Amino acid sequence: MSPEEIKTWVAIAIGAVSLAGTAWTFLSHRSRDNSSKLEELQGRMSETEASVKSLAREMEHLPSKEQVHQLELNMTELGGAVKAIGETVRSLRHTTESIDGFLRNNKGS
Repeated sequence: MSPEEIKTWVAIAIGAVSLAGTAWTFLSHRSRDNSSKLEELQGRMSETEASVKSLAREMEHLPSKEQVHQLELNMTELGGAVKAIGETVRSLRHTTESIDGFLRNNKGS
């Protein structure tokens, strides 16, 4: 090989190495940018997972649909019982007032 051919091949090799270095730098820089974005997203995902777990723990303590329905039925029954007690108390009050009136009127007899 002549010195001119060697110069040509060396120039081609240097150009190829330079091109490969530029491509490597470009690709690795993008991957560094992506890795920082991935780290940020992983942090946000961890926060979201913690929030979801917290909500799930809170939801465990809430009554189910069937339990709420049973509570509604029990409250309705309780309301009916309170009304019946109210009627009984009114009747007892009327009786007590009648006895009190009778005793006051017949005090001197």
